[in-house]
Parts: sequence; structure tokens; C-alpha cells
Amino acid sequence: MKKSPSDELNFEINFNAHLARMTDSLNSRLDKFCCFIQVLLGASIFAQSGYGWLFGIIIAVMSALQLAYKPGEVAGNAKVQALRYQQLADELSILSPEEVRIKRNKIEEQDTSPVMSLFNPARKRTCIALYGEDAESNYRLNFQERVVCFIAGGIPK
Repeated sequence: MKKSPSDELNFEINFNAHLARMTDSLNSRLDKFCCFIQVLLGASIFAQSGYGWLFGIIIAVMSALQLAYKPGEVAGNAKVQALRYQQLADELSILSPEEVRIKRNKIEEQDTSPVMSLFNPARKRTCIALYGEDAESNYRLNFQERVVCFIAGGIPK
């Protein structure tokens, strides 16, 4: 089935919205997990254990990861981007294709870098959302994509 340019634009905008939502969910959950581990291990340092040094190293590594990758900040930015894409998707019927492209380009300037393992799950989510079925059912997600997708919210059945 050949798609019109407006169908392709609709798919692309909805894909970007799903990708941003999944990026938000993934990074938000990773940030919460890191915080949970830090609090848990921080509290366990006070217990009489010979592994206090190990807990300290794990806490330091988790803190460094949070400082370097800033998953909470990435999640917040992705959430805002998802809202922008959703607003644009809602305006598709009243805007010309050229106006949509201009707005899309402006939104894309502020995009965060998503995890590559989210691209195919986001594409599958978009197919399900737009067409009511997985139009790419022959395509299988690899193990890494399935794990990252599960953490990021999964794919509706």
C-alpha cells in the first residue's frame, strides 16, 4: 500500500511522539532505580557488614552515572518533546504540509538523543496506534530491543 506524503508525515510525527514518550519512561525509570539503589545501599552501610566498601563503590558509580548521563533531565526534556509532537499531531488536519514540516523541524531542533534500541519498538507502537495492528509483524525485536522496550513501557498487544 503506497502512502501519501501526508500519511508519511503523520507517521513520522507520531513515531517521534512515541519515541519521546518511551525515552521519557526509560530515563525516568533508570533515574528512580539509581536513586533507590543509592538509598538502599547508603542505609546498609550503617549495618555491621564487611561489605561497606563494596556498597560505597556501587553508590559512587551510580552517582557518577547519574551525574554524567543525567537520566532525570533527559526524561524531563523527552516528556516536553512528546507533548510538542502530540500537539503537532493534533494540528495535522488544520495545517498545510509545509507548515507541519516547519513546525516539525523547529521541534526536532530540541530533541534529545534517544537510545537506539527504542527505534524499532517505537515504530511498532506507531503502527499499532495508527493502523490498529502491527503492520510490521514479520519484524522481530532482538533481545536488547525487547529488554529496553519492556523498561520503557512495552508495546501494546
